[in-house]
Amino acid sequence: MRDELKAASTNNGARRPLTSPVVLRFMIPDVLTAYLSLIFTQLEDPLVVESVTAFGPRERKLPHEQSDYLAFQGLSQHIAKMILSHPRVPVQILMVGNAHR
Repeated sequence: MRDELKAASTNNGARRPLTSPVVLRFMIPDVLTAYLSLIFTQLEDPLVVESVTAFGPRERKLPHEQSDYLAFQGLSQHIAKMILSHPRVPVQILMVGNAHR
């Protein structure tokens, strides 16, 4: 994964270095779309979750906007509380650590 952080593809196939924050779109088809804002200071550092925003599968929103649906607003707020209680949590811990609960 570290090699992938060194360069990212653009629409025309050119490579450019990634800058922090990185926005990752996570989709579960017909269920939700979530945008994860990930930060890093050096390429050797783990990716740290800065924020997560969840949307309904058919909503066309930007990562900094809020869902029109209360369920997705509540999910986003719940994840925000988790991040606040454990700042600088690596993305691997957030994704895998909560899957076992």
